[in-house]
Amino acid sequence: MAARPTLLSNARFWLTPVALVTTLSAQSWQRSLEAALDHAKEKNRVLFVAVVMPGERGSDAVIDHYKDSGVRKIAAQCSSLRIDVGTARPSADEREVLQRYLGAAPRDPIVVPHHVIVHPDGKTVLSSAGYQMTAGQMEWFIADGIRLFDKTFEWPLGDRARAPEGLRYGDVKTTEREVTPPPSKADVKEAIAELKKGGAGWQGSIKHYTTLLRSEQSTAIKYVKAQLTGVRGGFMAGMAIGTIAEISPVVWSSVLVDYLDNRDDSRREDAARGLTKMAHKKTNKAIKKQLKAEKEPEVIAWLLRASAATAPADKATITALEKALKKSKEANVRMHAAVAAGTLEDKAAAFRLMRRALADADPDVRSAAAYAMAIRRDAELAVALEPAVEGENDAEAKHWLELALATLRKKRDLREFENFRTKVLKETRARNAGRGAGLGGGRGGGQGGGN
Repeated sequence: MAARPTLLSNARFWLTPVALVTTLSAQSWQRSLEAALDHAKEKNRVLFVAVVMPGERGSDAVIDHYKDSGVRKIAAQCSSLRIDVGTARPSADEREVLQRYLGAAPRDPIVVPHHVIVHPDGKTVLSSAGYQMTAGQMEWFIADGIRLFDKTFEWPLGDRARAPEGLRYGDVKTTEREVTPPPSKADVKEAIAELKKGGAGWQGSIKHYTTLLRSEQSTAIKYVKAQLTGVRGGFMAGMAIGTIAEISPVVWSSVLVDYLDNRDDSRREDAARGLTKMAHKKTNKAIKKQLKAEKEPEVIAWLLRASAATAPADKATITALEKALKKSKEANVRMHAAVAAGTLEDKAAAFRLMRRALADADPDVRSAAAYAMAIRRDAELAVALEPAVEGENDAEAKHWLELALATLRKKRDLREFENFRTKVLKETRARNAGRGAGLGGGRGGGQGGGN
């Protein structure tokens, strides 16, 4: 994934000792890198390395997945090492993990959460996945990583399993962006005091608001909500919504939900985009309610993405996507419906809807279907892509279809789709002062569009 601009603090953080609070099945997290390497060598198993920051949105989500039964079962086939980052000075063991598996020197920023599959030799990185993923994606990632080492390995994966969008094969350099630990109560209190005092200037205000938006404390949320409903609320709304989508804990999703029925089309779209990134299942009810009432195509497109991100196995979500692909006259709506279909945890429905989109009259919709298939990485989708490539007459669409097919066959990552995401899907649109320049940036721990 290409680097995103960020106004997060440049302060680096140190890795803490390995966390031992959670186990994977009967097998515990190994207590040290040395123990993990010895175990991997002795059992001839791959090493599964998890680097997380408790309190950070994406990390908290994947930490919950470590308790999932499917994840625990597949992870028991590995030697597993978890490293928590964010508070203490690094030990030699921790520095070795950074340098050896994340390609980062001790003072370099790192992307969290981050997961790496390492060959039993302890040196060769087989695959990695940065940022947040679902439990099904984690299960897929571990099974795929084991198969990279052992071609004979077989593991039954359920409907929810699909590849993480941030999947990379081989060595990884992970200095795209950094995150910092959540602010303390004292930090929040100081930020509010400075904002009330005024006189900090634009940059100072950005710093203080960013502190609040990274906190899950009720005082921070209450203060920002008051500002959004005040005289400056209209001016701040776009900036706040964009930043919440990127860096805020899930408790801030209530602010985004409040904007779903805003009279301003752009604010509703911003909220839908933000809820897609946040992927918080408790917001799905509000998303579906607005989807039924929404008339603006650009907003509908992102409400469909948000619905799939927050309820990927929900029948109502599947029905909404099918309706959009069948009846919407707007190519952009059908495009995003196709991408959303690729994130479903009902495999049969996902395949059916992607194939429908692959036969759409609009080349951009066909391209979106190919992109969705590339994201999923289900090898059986090549059967649908092969004849579509042969029959495609639009040069640009043919390029994306060929790239999707190559992704499925040759285990390439999705960086080559970056232009499609930005230019066609417009997943990262340019912002101006009227629509909100943003108080912070970079990708948060979220999936970046539900993937």
